[in-house]
Amino acid sequence: MTGGVKVSNKGNEDVLFDIYISICDPEHLDLKESEDTLRKIQEAKGFLEKIEQKYIYRIRKEILNSSVDTLNIDTRTKDSLKRAGVFTIKDILNSGRNGLLQILGIGYKSLRKIEEELRSKGLDVFFAQQ
Repeated sequence: MTGGVKVSNKGNEDVLFDIYISICDPEHLDLKESEDTLRKIQEAKGFLEKIEQKYIYRIRKEILNSSVDTLNIDTRTKDSLKRAGVFTIKDILNSGRNGLLQILGIGYKSLRKIEEELRSKGLDVFFAQQ
C-alpha cells in the first residue's frame, strides 16, 4: 500500500470496478471504508475546484490587464483609444459601449471590431453588461 492506495498492475477498468465493488456491493460493503473513500473524493473535488478558480482568476486578470495593442484591431482605433486614456482591455470594459462611441475616431465599425476581439477572449458577456 502507498498512501492508503493499493498499487497494482491492474488496468484502469479493473481498478474502477474494484472501487465500485468496495463502495456499492452489499457483500463487500465496509461502511467505514466507504465513508472514508467518499470523504477523500469530496476533498479532492474541492481542492481541484479551488485550483480551477485560481487559474481562471489569474487568466482573467492577465487578459484584463493586457494592452489594447494585443487586440487585433487597426492602428487608428488603437491610437484613438490611447489618446482617450484607454490603455488596457479593462479600460475598454470600464468605458462601456456608449463611452467608447464618445471617443473621437471610434465609430460603430471600430466598436464592432473591438467587440469581436473581446468575444474572442471570452469577454463579450462582461462587455454586454456595461
